[in-house]
Amino acid sequence: MASLVFLYNKKYNKTYVYESINYWDKSEKKSKSKRKLIGIKDPLTGQIVPTSTQKKKLEENKAQNDKRKFYGANLLLNLIAKKLGLTSNLKECFPDLYKEILSVAQYLILEKDSPISRYEKWSKIHKTFNRSELTSQRISEMFSEINESGKNNFFKLQAEQLKEDEYWAYDTTSISSYSKAINQMRYGYNKENDTLAQINLAILYGEKSRLPFYYRVLPGNIVDVSTVRRLIKDVQYIGVKKPKLVIDRGFYSKNNIDELMNNKFKFIVGTKSSSKIIKERIEKVKDIKKFTNYIAEYNIYGKKEILMWDDTDKENKKYLYLYVFFDDEKALKEDKDFTEYLIKLKTDIENNVENEKRVEDYRKYFDIKVEKENIIAVAKDDIIEKHMKKYGYFSLISNENLEAREILSIYRQKDVAEKAFHNIKDRLDARRLRVSSKPTMDGKIFVTFVSLVMLSYIKNKMSEKELYKKYTTQELLDELDLIESYERGNKKLKLGEVTKKQKEIFKYMDIKFPEELL
Repeated sequence: MASLVFLYNKKYNKTYVYESINYWDKSEKKSKSKRKLIGIKDPLTGQIVPTSTQKKKLEENKAQNDKRKFYGANLLLNLIAKKLGLTSNLKECFPDLYKEILSVAQYLILEKDSPISRYEKWSKIHKTFNRSELTSQRISEMFSEINESGKNNFFKLQAEQLKEDEYWAYDTTSISSYSKAINQMRYGYNKENDTLAQINLAILYGEKSRLPFYYRVLPGNIVDVSTVRRLIKDVQYIGVKKPKLVIDRGFYSKNNIDELMNNKFKFIVGTKSSSKIIKERIEKVKDIKKFTNYIAEYNIYGKKEILMWDDTDKENKKYLYLYVFFDDEKALKEDKDFTEYLIKLKTDIENNVENEKRVEDYRKYFDIKVEKENIIAVAKDDIIEKHMKKYGYFSLISNENLEAREILSIYRQKDVAEKAFHNIKDRLDARRLRVSSKPTMDGKIFVTFVSLVMLSYIKNKMSEKELYKKYTTQELLDELDLIESYERGNKKLKLGEVTKKQKEIFKYMDIKFPEELL
């Protein structure tokens, strides 16, 4: 037992205070005590004034127990993760990793220009979801510990939050890497003209929620049109009963449409003008530029046609809806671009210059004659005119019987997937993967995907509340990052000063500010 002992020293006129600790001496078989000087009793106040040595120790202990870190932006992300079900779903699927996953995911959002290797230094001054500090080595290990079964269960839980009548935008992008040790890295069509090997990343996005809920990594040499069959199997695997897909024209093919129909998927798919069945039908569409077909919100004309898709089975013919649109601005641009292209063809011919990319078009659009040793290019006006009749037209195909305006509105929401790819590459440091093994690559992509869900929520709210007039995404997060947190011993965490402006950001995000932390 410890007690205080007060001893008065006449020489110095001071009362010294000792901490006395009783103990049992086994060798002498009797009770003894140890005393340690801890301070001097103040004669006026009666309080104990610590000695310099003791004071230093108290300050060191206080410093160790007191934690002061930046927390505002991380707090917002914590609350967003909770609202979207990310925290609970990750905890269920990765009970030993979910705190590390969320912490690194938040770092990717908040430090857009910093590599993972700087996480440890950053976490020393920022309060993260994970209390223990993570080294670069531990983060790499964490990536490799994220297993397929956990990811698939996570996707299932995320999909359960979808609205039943929601369409899903589907698209792919390419991500390059210098690594030669990953089997899925292949040379293929790169959408950014990168010459490195790549993987393809396919993402499903909710059209109403505007949030991603599923992704798949594909080999880099897989073309878009061949991914739909795999997509159908994946959607069925995560347990969605009534899928509705919005797909870009890069995925259009008769086989893909048949696959979607046979599996009873609802769909809206962009068509290719080169498709014979679509080309012939568009040419037969008349009177599209009537006022009754005008879609004011898009300044476009649209018309719905019933399309015989497959009549091989005479008793069970398959019909779809073809939605044909005409856009004056698109027509003007195509006319300008094609006219400039014809000028290049004519110039090449008459200067006796041959461009490999244009070889077929020289004689397609011009008759080539020689007069008095001069080469003359004579335009084939009938063929050029036939080509120009296609200007301004585009079409969508669907098994949904909606108005042309509704179909176009839904289809245009697919740009959420395109914006997601921009966020992944530019905002989340995934333009070129810096990994050396497939497990590490798979784990990093998963953590990046978790980041993407939170970042998409923030960007959606910024657009919805017109916050881009006041902030960039980084400026908004930096404003919150100034909020500090204080932790002292076993006491509850508290926030430092929070401005009205910072509280308003939480309100704009539809997140309740935790007043109890002030």
